[in-house]
Amino acid sequence: MKKNKKWQVENQLKYGEHYTHYYVDDDNRITNDTAIEQVQFVCTKGNGELVSPDSIKYCSRVINYELMIQFNFHALRHTHATLLIENGANMKDVQERLGHSKLATTMDTYTHVTENMSKRTVDIFEKAVLPTE
Repeated sequence: MKKNKKWQVENQLKYGEHYTHYYVDDDNRITNDTAIEQVQFVCTKGNGELVSPDSIKYCSRVINYELMIQFNFHALRHTHATLLIENGANMKDVQERLGHSKLATTMDTYTHVTENMSKRTVDIFEKAVLPTE
């Protein structure tokens, strides 16, 4: 976060008046016009503009074209959920984090069995049925 903040400050100096700033207005809406209070966002482009879904879609196309990897940004939600479950996160927490109303959506659609999960399941079963020496 500190490194990103430093990068943003450097870019503000570099872009000068062309750097995009954001503010909160009286109705608590984000605006580019000077209003009550300036706000700082973490995910910005070099010129201060917000990283939008369109920005991410563009990056996905670059990854597909330049690296020849079939990739879409939405797949990261699946990876995120799977890594959390694989590393012991509470399933209900993952459901809430992804904004799903039903746990079944999270478990059946967004999480996938990994090799580590399969090995851990075998280890648990072996520990349960095999006598210890």
